[in-house]
Amino acid sequence: MARISSQELLARLEKGKPVPAILLVGEEVYLRDTCREQLIARFVSEAARTWAVSRYSAERGQTQAALDQAQTMAMLSPQQVVFLEDAEAIEKLGEKNRDEAVAQLGAYLENPAPFTVLVMEATGLDQRMKLGKLLAEKALVVECGLGENAGARQAAAVALARAIAREEGVEFEKGAAEDLAEFVAADLMRLKTEIDKLATFVAEKKIDRTRGRERPGDFGEDHDGVGISGLAGVEPVEEGAGISRPPAARRGRAGNDRRRNCLDVPQAD
Repeated sequence: MARISSQELLARLEKGKPVPAILLVGEEVYLRDTCREQLIARFVSEAARTWAVSRYSAERGQTQAALDQAQTMAMLSPQQVVFLEDAEAIEKLGEKNRDEAVAQLGAYLENPAPFTVLVMEATGLDQRMKLGKLLAEKALVVECGLGENAGARQAAAVALARAIAREEGVEFEKGAAEDLAEFVAADLMRLKTEIDKLATFVAEKKIDRTRGRERPGDFGEDHDGVGISGLAGVEPVEEGAGISRPPAARRGRAGNDRRRNCLDVPQAD
């Protein structure tokens, strides 16, 4: 079957062609989570998700249980999504058990249930082994990674940062998205977390990379660490500190003599 990027999955689903089996492969947890959400939203109504979305783990020896569920119609839903996580664990089984698990998957994929979308997940598979070859041939393979090229990873992380920011109603000043992507080393889950924190904190929903000024009395002495120099006008408080949301603003501390370069948040009238 085809091999597509995670960004192409939604477009592929909207074509309406049956997708009996999907392999989400790659180390980016954020991309796998996004794909899961898209699949569930596409195939199962919200009211039926208790019965029509199920999760199993090959690492816990649940491969056959997942296939049994895939062949059993769900209650109150014309379609179901069955997730089999940790598929790479099958490769680590002893030869007999590994061959048996691959044979079970192969038998199902030869005659998949029309009411089921079977979604297998793996951080990576050895394409020289039977499992990798089987899934490459029979499943729609969705790449959930940014590749090995550092420049390409950074560019993809910057593009995603801007997309997430738009969803949060946040606007980046020039260069801030690049700074943030570099700071989190293109770790997309961490990138999403930090943008969520900033979006929650910034009252006017604007991350200002260049303007930082002292806000005496706004934050307490127990400030729990802020981000990197140049991002949102914030300077690092301690070496190695992550971008963290400061504690709630504390009013009436005009005498606070500790300087803070902080996000440019308008004061309440």
